[in-house]
Amino acid sequence: MNYSAPQRQLGLRLLRLREQRGYSQAELARALGLSASYLNQIERNKRPLTPAVQKKLGEVLGDVSTLFDDDEPAALQESLGETLRDLGLADVSATELRALAGN
Repeated sequence: MNYSAPQRQLGLRLLRLREQRGYSQAELARALGLSASYLNQIERNKRPLTPAVQKKLGEVLGDVSTLFDDDEPAALQESLGETLRDLGLADVSATELRALAGN
């Protein structure tokens, strides 16, 4: 499937949001009434996030507005910086992070 850039980022954002809220993939799938396989496919951008699933996500996770941030690089910049710092690469500038996130 060939999704647009916002759709491609959505799966990664959903995975991060799920982890931030302390759910395993199986736990969130169960809470949403989905199979873990189906949720995995959404997180890997193999299936679209349907309006029905979006609604359930809001009911289970609360505010899910970060999934739909229009400013793609800015939405990923913080997580990318965190990951690079975890890898010992703390000297990456904000400008470099934004460029990396944009790519």
